[in-house]
Amino acid sequence: MNKLIKYIGIGLLVGWVVALIANFTIYQETTMQLTFIHPIVDGILFMAVMIAIYFAVVSLYRKNESQASIVLGTVGTISMVLAIAFYFYI
Repeated sequence: MNKLIKYIGIGLLVGWVVALIANFTIYQETTMQLTFIHPIVDGILFMAVMIAIYFAVVSLYRKNESQASIVLGTVGTISMVLAIAFYFYI
């Protein structure tokens, strides 16, 4: 099961990178004005952070299921608040 979880996480990262590269022209045209470094680099860094969160939650879930649920709920709520705030700010 541990190998499957690792393969899922790595597969998500690799799939995201391939999708960014395959659709680079579309992605670049729609996001150029709001990037920090470069559209591709920002996308890969974002997905790397998401994969790190994925592995952290899986690790936390193995230790304590209820605590993992609380962390997921809290992180999800904070993410939604930030997304809405950035939407109205930009």
